[in-house]
Amino acid sequence: MNFSNDSIEIRTIMDDILTKGASDPQACLELCQKLIQQGKKEEDATLLGFGYYYLARAYFALNDYNHFVEYLHLGIEYQKESSQWPILVRSYNLMGINAIRQGNMTVALDQYLLGLKAGKRHKCEYEMAMIYNNLGQLYMRLEEFERAIHYFLEEEELLHKFQADVQARKSIVMMYTMLGQCYLVLGKIFEAEAVEVEMRKWIRGENLENADMLLIQSFYAQLRHVQERSEERDRYIAEVLKRLGASRIYLEAWENISSFGYFLLQIGKYTELKQLLDEVESKVEQIQINNMKTEFLRLKIRYCREQKDREAYLEACAMLYEYEEKQNKENIAMLRRSAELRFYLEEARGKEKMLLKETTMLRERAERDALTGLPNRYRLKEFAEKIYEKAYKEQTNFGIEILDVDYFKQYNDGYGHQKGDECLVAIGEVLMQMMEEEEDTFCARYGGDEFVIIYYGKSDEEILHQAVHLRKRILKKKIMHEYSPDGKIITISQGIHNTVPKEKKYVWDYLHSADGALYQAKQYEKNSVCMKYEKEDDLVDTVVLVSRRKNDI
Repeated sequence: MNFSNDSIEIRTIMDDILTKGASDPQACLELCQKLIQQGKKEEDATLLGFGYYYLARAYFALNDYNHFVEYLHLGIEYQKESSQWPILVRSYNLMGINAIRQGNMTVALDQYLLGLKAGKRHKCEYEMAMIYNNLGQLYMRLEEFERAIHYFLEEEELLHKFQADVQARKSIVMMYTMLGQCYLVLGKIFEAEAVEVEMRKWIRGENLENADMLLIQSFYAQLRHVQERSEERDRYIAEVLKRLGASRIYLEAWENISSFGYFLLQIGKYTELKQLLDEVESKVEQIQINNMKTEFLRLKIRYCREQKDREAYLEACAMLYEYEEKQNKENIAMLRRSAELRFYLEEARGKEKMLLKETTMLRERAERDALTGLPNRYRLKEFAEKIYEKAYKEQTNFGIEILDVDYFKQYNDGYGHQKGDECLVAIGEVLMQMMEEEEDTFCARYGGDEFVIIYYGKSDEEILHQAVHLRKRILKKKIMHEYSPDGKIITISQGIHNTVPKEKKYVWDYLHSADGALYQAKQYEKNSVCMKYEKEDDLVDTVVLVSRRKNDI
């Protein structure tokens, strides 16, 4: 993202937001609010899109999910307006995460797919990797582990492109923990072991946080269990519980912590499970996320039932009922917000399509000759230069022809300008048809009664064949011209230069040569074709095809 046009003060604030966003969310809040105030003052969508996104992220880190959602929604409009595509994709990703925390996977999937669509369109590969990770976790929740593996592998492929980045390397390690768990569930022990080997390579030299190591060691413990290495398993379990006490409960980590709790339940480690429940209960309560609370209570209910603690079991069941009621209301509110967002996006997309259509129409008008509908001189220049560069690079033929109407001044003076325009329209129709039928042939109106044709990759014989065929088509129109001294119908004369560009020149050097060939054709006889071409010794030679007037006319 380029903020080079902003003041030094603004750039300093933005840099501080990027550096302090993860480590000091409270300081990040103040910086974002300052930036948003400036953005409102200057009506700057870039500052507002950036500020609201990182403000939402700061509230997310502080577990204030109400403000997180509010500012995330506010930022999206400004991000689209200012073309901040990576941040927009990240916003969709966070909205998907928020839907997951509410237990609404349908809305989450919708947001992730919106993010992927924008990411693919604007080539935001790093952000797409983040979404692939969350899609993998979503399908893990749905117990579609093969599908989850597919998305984790998509993430891995993209992240390898960014392995010079510290955060990307950490993301790869975290992805391996989830990929390994999927393999374990599917009974693919060999693949899970291969994941551990690969993961240990990436861990070397990385300064991983306590929460990261918690997830890694959770995977190690589960792998050691299926490997029947119980001593190592128990050592990793103890390490996980120790780290759990020193870690904050982040939303992204909760799925892994919950999974680890069910793992302890499955293998009968009730003392350790009780320790886990005691460690996370107060933290889950502080976060105020109903879906997380209901998942915690389901785990606690399973534990109480196994321990035959009826009183605690009934109490947990009653609390679960209350939280599920709240969660249902939250889901309805989320669906409503999601629907509103989709309607807004569709409306914006409709306006964007209309604007694009109008822009295309204006561009076409600017590049089309108003009379004949052919490309005009402006479009000719742009196209000819592009094709010339291509011919020079690929060392193939570049042909250019200029033609005009014989005795057109006499036609205009005799019949009037309206009939003159009708004559040019008729010739334009023939050239339009030629352009549609012949590959690598481009026709344009140059001005007045002059037209230009660009030929790409065609031999001298092919161009001469097309030129003669064009002349015959004009003759078949039988446009009466009683003011012509050479005949009674409209004819054209054509000058052509065809060559393989050996050295860098200007396109108009070749047009000038073609114009010289046109003059030479007229000198021989009107209604003729003159071609200049280069021999092997680079000397220019000329061929003139005169009309057999009696037969042609």
